[in-house]
Amino acid sequence: MSPAVGTGLGFPLVAAAGVIMFMLPFVAQGTDTEVHAQRYVTARTMSGWRTVDLHRLARISRFRLDQLPTIDLLMLVDADGVRLMLNQDPEVDEATMQAVVANPANAPRISWDAADRLGLSEPPLKQRLWGHAVRFFGVFLILPAAFGPPLLVAWAAFEISKAWS
Repeated sequence: MSPAVGTGLGFPLVAAAGVIMFMLPFVAQGTDTEVHAQRYVTARTMSGWRTVDLHRLARISRFRLDQLPTIDLLMLVDADGVRLMLNQDPEVDEATMQAVVANPANAPRISWDAADRLGLSEPPLKQRLWGHAVRFFGVFLILPAAFGPPLLVAWAAFEISKAWS
């Protein structure tokens, strides 16, 4: 195996950097989030001001890290494709929940995590157990990827030194 094709932390770090680079332009910065007439949410992002129409929402999802409880982003996408990611803000959560409940015929697609944060429903038991299993067994996938290659190299060096002596 050539040195350029090694395994380890390179791929997970590059993947994480890609996700962060994708999300940064849409994440609201500071406390400049405003709700107008229970219909529009405006927030300042890295790419400027963005306004999402709550009555024309197409998708609501949630991005959170259990290890860092301060990262809990609600992603709103309206029918025009305007995307906005907001950290925990009770006023925005309440306005979003009211907009979804007020118009069930045109309800957006909502992830289980987002519905849980907005208080719309609790995820089914299967969904909650699956989430715990993925988090638990994910550790067993990451640890061998991180420590496997160095241990394999150390073992190979030990076997080679044993064969030469």
